[in-house]
Amino acid sequence: MGSSPFLIRVGSPYRIVWSANGGERNVNWLVAWLAPALLLALGRLVGFGPAGAPWANPCSWLVMLLLLVVSATDLANRRIPNWATYTAMAWGVLAQGAIVFSGQNPPTHRFGFPPLAEALLGFLIGFLVFLVLYAVMGGGAGDVKLAGALGLFLGPAALGEVLFNTILLAGLVGGLWVFKKILVPNPETTLDWRGRAREALRGKLPMAPLFLAGLLIHWTPAFSGWLGLQSR
Repeated sequence: MGSSPFLIRVGSPYRIVWSANGGERNVNWLVAWLAPALLLALGRLVGFGPAGAPWANPCSWLVMLLLLVVSATDLANRRIPNWATYTAMAWGVLAQGAIVFSGQNPPTHRFGFPPLAEALLGFLIGFLVFLVLYAVMGGGAGDVKLAGALGLFLGPAALGEVLFNTILLAGLVGGLWVFKKILVPNPETTLDWRGRAREALRGKLPMAPLFLAGLLIHWTPAFSGWLGLQSR
């Protein structure tokens, strides 16, 4: 029995390859364009969630899709790919254009997206804050583009809290990582504790999962209220 002429496989955690009749083609960008459309169609079909919940709108679904994808690639390869961040920015711009073109100006009809001016301001804040951090502390350029993309979807107010949570978590996780490296010697090296600390500081902390955690923390009060856990 012959093999199927068409096959989609994951060539690595951040490469999606289409195999057809012995040839291969990288389809990362195509999948990155189509996945949000399919997700929004699914949300339209089954509903985006309970009324009033911060995640119960198309904007939040797109943000979660972006963060879940880049968290997986960042954990696996310490890399946030351009096909994820650039297409997310493009979807944000297209959404703003569609809202303006349709005349849906009231906030309740914006499908969770911030007003255009707030979206642009959020993009600039996210991009510039992480550009400064990148210039001063190093890291990955993907973190800068991811912060800008999130600002486009969240606006400055929500982004500010998410960035605060993310940077706080990064300091905590990074500090624990350095502390572990100092206390637990690597048998394959002869570095003293100072050398182990310098080696740990040169490592790249995967920021995408911390962005995801920062967003979930931002949503925590709403989660609590929805579940009826807030004090009466």
